[in-house]
Amino acid sequence: MAIYKNREVGLVSTFVPSNTNVDLVAVSYTNGMRDNVPLSQVYFTEDEKKALIKDNPSRFENVAVASKEDVEAVRIGVTPPSDPSYKEAAEARVQRDEQVKKQSELQKKAEDEAKKNFDAKVNAKPAPVQTTNVPGKAIKA
Repeated sequence: MAIYKNREVGLVSTFVPSNTNVDLVAVSYTNGMRDNVPLSQVYFTEDEKKALIKDNPSRFENVAVASKEDVEAVRIGVTPPSDPSYKEAAEARVQRDEQVKKQSELQKKAEDEAKKNFDAKVNAKPAPVQTTNVPGKAIKA
């Protein structure tokens, strides 16, 4: 069993088209459909890699190998942990969580400062009332 675009596939054959240098493999999906795909996009199990190297010693030494976790994830129908989109989504969630945390801290700080200023205004002593009367002088009307 190999993995191509997070789907389980079986290897049918390998070939190099005459008009390109890209190794292609013919794969068969579990529903019976077949497709020719670039070798670099297919992840093989360790056993499949060994068999490929045995049959073609110099050609398949650098094929990608799927971990057991990836194989298990694909078989139950979820995105494997090695998938780049899975990693990007996890990084985005972590970044968002950190942003929310920082925003909450900044909001709390601003609220504390506003409460401090408000309390200072409420508890401030009123300014003394100034009158235009100066002691000892009479006001003329």
